[in-house]
Amino acid sequence: VARRLEYTVRVHDKELEGHQPCENSMSEFVDRKPNISVSDFVKRIAKYARCSPPCFTVGLIYLERLRKRNYDVYIHSGNFQR
Repeated sequence: VARRLEYTVRVHDKELEGHQPCENSMSEFVDRKPNISVSDFVKRIAKYARCSPPCFTVGLIYLERLRKRNYDVYIHSGNFQR
């Protein structure tokens, strides 16, 4: 799950290079890059939220389906932890 999320973040970062974020893409968080990697963030959630592995898989599927329905939604390095 962490590797897939990292891949998604990399792809969306490349897609957004040189573009101004639109109002509904959480633009206030774009300039605030977290001090934690995607992988470490997922590990932290797993440790403290005590979610089962299937819960993470369902969450990832949900995010990917949301993206397919709304192309203005980007999971990038400025908002993946939100």
